[in-house]
Amino acid sequence: MLLVNVIYLRRLTLARTLARLGSTEGYETLIDYLEDNRANLAEFAHMALEELTGCNNGKDPQAWRQWLAGARSALKPIPLVDRLDG
Repeated sequence: MLLVNVIYLRRLTLARTLARLGSTEGYETLIDYLEDNRANLAEFAHMALEELTGCNNGKDPQAWRQWLAGARSALKPIPLVDRLDG
């Protein structure tokens, strides 16, 4: 069971990375996970969407899909502002 959660967490992390790079596929995957019955994965997706967009559409996939439809042409990479080397 733990291995399964690790696999899904990796998929979510990859989706967040793709979204940060401006990929609609990344955002779509995060939105899909909002409906996941594993609360920790749905919450991770929700927090990532809020962090990346600055919007709070709750965990409503339809609201996020509407946001993505309106933002699709304006998506750009989001640079990291934290230093990775300490």
